[in-house]
Amino acid sequence: MFTHASVYVFYPVSIDLVPQPPPVVFSSSGSFFICSDFLRSDRGSLVFSDFESLPPGWSSLGGSWFVGSGFKGSGLQGVDNNGGPGGSSVYYWGSSVSSYVWLSISVKISRVSGSSVWMGVSLLQQASINSRLYEIDIYALGNTGYLEVWYYSGRAWTRLYRSAASFPISSYNWFILYVNYSRTQTTNYVSVTIYSNEGTVLASGSVSIGGNRFFIPSYVGVSVDNGEVRFDDFIISVIDPRYVSIEGLPQNFMIELYDDSESKVAEAYSSGGITRLNVLSDVVVGRGLGGVFKIYDSSGNACLTKVFQEPVVGSDTYLLVIHEILVTLHDSNTRAELRVLLSSYSPRLIKTPVLNVSLADTNPYYLGIVFYPGNSVIQPDLKLLIELSNTSSSTSILIDGNSIPSKPIESSFVKINPGINVTLSIEVTKENISTSEVYLELIYCTDPQLSSVCVYYPINLEV
Repeated sequence: MFTHASVYVFYPVSIDLVPQPPPVVFSSSGSFFICSDFLRSDRGSLVFSDFESLPPGWSSLGGSWFVGSGFKGSGLQGVDNNGGPGGSSVYYWGSSVSSYVWLSISVKISRVSGSSVWMGVSLLQQASINSRLYEIDIYALGNTGYLEVWYYSGRAWTRLYRSAASFPISSYNWFILYVNYSRTQTTNYVSVTIYSNEGTVLASGSVSIGGNRFFIPSYVGVSVDNGEVRFDDFIISVIDPRYVSIEGLPQNFMIELYDDSESKVAEAYSSGGITRLNVLSDVVVGRGLGGVFKIYDSSGNACLTKVFQEPVVGSDTYLLVIHEILVTLHDSNTRAELRVLLSSYSPRLIKTPVLNVSLADTNPYYLGIVFYPGNSVIQPDLKLLIELSNTSSSTSILIDGNSIPSKPIESSFVKINPGINVTLSIEVTKENISTSEVYLELIYCTDPQLSSVCVYYPINLEV
């Protein structure tokens, strides 16, 4: 018997595996906000006027009152004739404020003539020249100004307060008189600040008024005694009129307010919560003909511009309707997670691009979307449009929470060419804050007839 021996020879083989990136990937600029709308949600003012004309519902006790030049546009001009309560002249709003236990009043004031002039705000018990009143004044004595508070009993004047500090005052310079009034059952409290038009505090003080000098004011107006004075930007409010409040502005966003002549009135950065715009210098913004709000995100990009044709005034509250889109990419940008946080004030998102699809190959591909209802949780109120689009065509899937298909549905295909992205956009309508979880897949193939190998990328969408 013969024995056969085998000889084995081994040759070394070296193999280098070089991973290749997928030809089609998701791309995104990251999470972002969509500023949808900007609305006035509250108004704290009882009355306001920029005195572009004589306002309806106002009356006078003494004096000559007419429209003259104002701080911006026209203003109210008053000349004392000693015909009102205690020899002063008062121009007042004809609606009673007696039911309010807290009020703020702000007005711009400028002396036209007179070497010893009282000019300010009057709180009247009655609409009569015999009425008791409190008069809160800028007192101009030559070129020196003081803050004063007076009481008129119907027969005689009593000065209740005079500021220790004085400030320079000259004709035609504008000042801001800001008054807070409050009361208990037996005592009135008046606190006052005089500002320069630039917002510098020139004088301030407060007084408590009780005993036989106590009464409940019914009417509020402006007054002049012993001279001629201009008034502008008048407001009575139950909320501090030195500010316009903004709700819903994310942290580090910026908001600007412009008047109807496109002059900037105020700006502020948000620290979260309520943001306040300081409008002390222009509480009835511009000429009372509207304003423009401009909102920027934390990177300084414009988010929304909203034009109001109606007046914008101090004590207004505005609401930003804003949605947040959270985008996370995984697995070398072949898996996407999207989370849509809709504003509770308006759960509707207009068509918005949320993802890009990029091609790193020299050959074109064809893209589509597949919706898997069996892997999704869809609320009945959801209406969701998902669209893929290139520069010339688009394809989409509409998901209706009231009519969910039993099997997966596929869109038609759009072509993706080298160097040109395809955009995935969504449009959402909901009726409440319930959350839907939508499972999708992006499909790409070299052949739109599906006769070639196709690849699927998962997309998880929470909305």
